[in-house]
Amino acid sequence: LQQSCNVPYNPILMVNNVVEIENTELHMKRNRFLINGVSYTSGSAVMQIDISNITNLPIIGGINYAGQ
Repeated sequence: LQQSCNVPYNPILMVNNVVEIENTELHMKRNRFLINGVSYTSGSAVMQIDISNITNLPIIGGINYAGQ
């Protein structure tokens, strides 16, 4: 699953970071996503992040982030 979403501006969010998302409507409980891209406009309170569900990614550097 690859997705783009708008989030409140947060300077800590960077490419190649892993974030966890919880959403009861989408039945997500601490699902992990890898940040593929970050974009924002100077002075804006919102930024866009591009994320991929890490369960769909291959083993990275010998560590299986999908817990399998």
